Parts: sequence; C-alpha cells; structure tokens
Amino acid sequence: MPDIGRKVNMAIVLALVVSFFLWTPAEAKKKKRKRRKPKSEQIFYLDTGLDIGYDDNIINYSDGDLDLYGGGTKPGKYDIKSADDLIVNIGVSPRVKGKFIKGKTAWLSLRYNYFFYAQNDIRRFSKIALDARHYAAKGVYFDLEYSYLPEYYYRNEFDGVNYIPATFSKHFIKAEYGMNLRSDLKADVSYRYQKKTFNPEFSERDLTVHGMRLDGIWTASKRVKFWAFYGFEGASASGADDPDLTVKDVSYNAWDMTLGCRYYSRRLRKIKPEIAGSFQYRRISYQTLKYIDLYRFGRGDNNFQYTVETAFSLRYKVRMVLEYKLQQKRTGLVDPAVKSLLDYNSNSISLKLRRNF
Repeated sequence: MPDIGRKVNMAIVLALVVSFFLWTPAEAKKKKRKRRKPKSEQIFYLDTGLDIGYDDNIINYSDGDLDLYGGGTKPGKYDIKSADDLIVNIGVSPRVKGKFIKGKTAWLSLRYNYFFYAQNDIRRFSKIALDARHYAAKGVYFDLEYSYLPEYYYRNEFDGVNYIPATFSKHFIKAEYGMNLRSDLKADVSYRYQKKTFNPEFSERDLTVHGMRLDGIWTASKRVKFWAFYGFEGASASGADDPDLTVKDVSYNAWDMTLGCRYYSRRLRKIKPEIAGSFQYRRISYQTLKYIDLYRFGRGDNNFQYTVETAFSLRYKVRMVLEYKLQQKRTGLVDPAVKSLLDYNSNSISLKLRRNF
C-alpha cells in the first residue's frame, strides 16, 4: 500500500507540473503582455524544466552482471529493484541580469534539479548549482560555475566481506572564458575541477579530477549549426598512495571528443521544429600499477554515445524535446571473462518540456 500511495502522489505532482507548463489564464496572459518590459530591461528570469524518461540500464551493468541479476545467483550484489526505470527530472533555475564592472552585463543563476526514479528509490538524488557570468565586451565573457551533488548511489561494491552500497558526494568547479571569433563562430575554453568523496568503506575510490575543455560552435547558416567539443582530464585516487596491492587504485587519464549538428526547419514556422544529432567518443586509460587488479591493470575503455533529438514549440512558450540516446562501453582487456563483466549497452528515451519566464 505505501508503494501505491507514493505512485499516486507522484502522478498528482506530475499532473500539477505539466499543468504549470501548459496552462496560463487568458486574462493573466493579456495583462502580462501589457506590463512586460523589453528584454533589454528585464532583470529577473525563471527557467523551468520537466524531463520524463525511460532507461533500460540505469546502473550501466554489463550483460554478465545483468545475467547474474536476472538469475538471482548473487542477491547481495544488487540493491536495485529493477535494471530499468522511469526517471523524472524536475528543474528550476532563477536568474538575475544586471550591470556590474564598468557597466557591463552580468548574470547570476541558481539551479536545482531533483531526479526521481519510479521504482529504485536508492537512485533518487538532487543537485544544486550556482553560475555567474560577466561580459567584458560584446561577445566576450568570463563564467564561473559551482555545483554540488550531496549523495549519489553508484552501485553495490565488495568491501572484502560483503557487497554493500557505494555512494559518493561530488563538488564541481568550472572557470570558462568565451568569445565570438566571428559573427558565425563562437569558442570557449574552460578549466574543470571535481572532487568525489565515497562512503568510508570505499574511501580508496575518492577522486580528485583536473581537466580542460575547448568548445566551438559554427553557425553555418540560418538553418544549420555545427559544434565540436574536445576535453581531457586526469584523475588521482586515494588508493594510489597505498602500497597495499589489495587496495584499489582507480586513477585514470581520459580524453573525449563530441561532434554535433542541428537543423532548423523552414516548415511549420509556428512550432519552430528542429532536428539534432551528436556523437561522443571518450577514451579512458587506467593508471594503476597494482597488477593483481584484473579489472584495471592495463585497461583502456572506449566509450561511445549517440544522441538524436527533435524539438518544437507548444502553446504558452513551452518547448518540447524528444530525445533518444545510446551509450556503449567497450573495454580493452586480454581476459575475455573480465571483459564480459565490463562492457555494456544502455538505451534511453526522454520527453523534455522547457518554459522560460
């Protein structure tokens, strides 16, 4: 009965949120049009989002792990109630715009997201972020972002005796510089820092990550836009400093590249349809020297992500996005038995609603 009650309550919340996105009284809308300031004078904004998605492999388990889960031969290894799930992401972001140094435009925004997993409550989590941007000149800006993830369930891990939940908190800081190289070409470069802290049973997994990323966006025409991202990072784990060969060292070096394209259709101009697709390749090389760790010693991962989406406008300035995503991991290890426990495929499909005030 409690599960039924939670589902009913969630259905009510979703109905209210969708209504909030799609419904505005006609009179209020007319008054809003009369009172609304020009965009150049507007100082307060509110961005809202609702994502409803389905993922067939929420933990990114390998086929071997999924077979064990389905067979029930290692029940202690799994705390999830299902390998797949319905995920709802509710986000809100108030923003303030004003003049700051030398009368230049500046932004300050706060973002909050809550991720609700319908069946696996152990995976539910929230995230908060603060973002500040200042324009030094037209098309030239500095951006500083901080985000905090209080607790995130990774998966059950073996502590030497039993399988128990491994969770972590994460601090993320980004410092970015961007500019318009030409009227049709934008670029930015950013430094990124992450600090992951696991629960005490798995403190050897604590990570300090430093990275850089270069982004470029080319507006080829009014209808076509291309983008390319390249980044690299190095992660140092607490276990690397422990000479004990049985203590895991999850340190790694990684680089990734993303290519994407968006097409703005000329047809059905009222709903402004778009089609977009992107491809990401990420290479991870584990750095451990502890040769008894068969899962990481000499390991290199090839990760692929394919994304396709379409977007269009609804009534009351609501933007809808339909997205499909495929994620794959292919691990480079000699031992095929270990490799089969690491490779995975994950498919997800999402419906996203956006409304800005």
